[in-house]
Amino acid sequence: DAPIIAVARGLIAVQVPFETANPQNNLLSIQVFQGSQSFSSIPIEIAQSSFELFDTGDRNNVYNLPAFSALNQDGSVNSATNPAAAGTIVSVFGSGLGVLSPPLETGGLNPIPPAGPLSRSSLYLTCYGCVGIPYFGSAPGLSTSVVQANLQLPAQISGTGIRPFELAVAAYSSFEIPPPLEPAGVIFVQ
Repeated sequence: DAPIIAVARGLIAVQVPFETANPQNNLLSIQVFQGSQSFSSIPIEIAQSSFELFDTGDRNNVYNLPAFSALNQDGSVNSATNPAAAGTIVSVFGSGLGVLSPPLETGGLNPIPPAGPLSRSSLYLTCYGCVGIPYFGSAPGLSTSVVQANLQLPAQISGTGIRPFELAVAAYSSFEIPPPLEPAGVIFVQ
């Protein structure tokens, strides 16, 4: 069983169960049911991790990049009408890290406040646009499939007024060559 995270406009977002982290082979299939009616199975390949940040789909900016789903340091939603200040921390969210340490329950929620240490990734991290990643791991209050990355913005950001700011985050294992990073999305800064 795969916990359903969201259903909208003909799309279904599910959590790939942590228990599938080490399948006999990397090929599995998803079977969708509506009541007792089943639909054609969908073959998928399982990877140890395939991290992606969530975006809003809004590309209304000079870079034509999607705006990331992000929170400003004060907990408010980052947007063109509510930008982050230079030098602050923004939180972006994504999924696809695989099993974190300590392990999490498939389909569960991370407690608020955390009952103990938050789960963290053992992967190496790199960031485009930020000066550091103070935290990267489970997101309190959200599904155990959701990962939170707190990104420290540079103290000096060129330009004036409210503007989009390009970012990207990548997670990779120690034996991989760090991926070349290009901007993957934007947040808004002032």
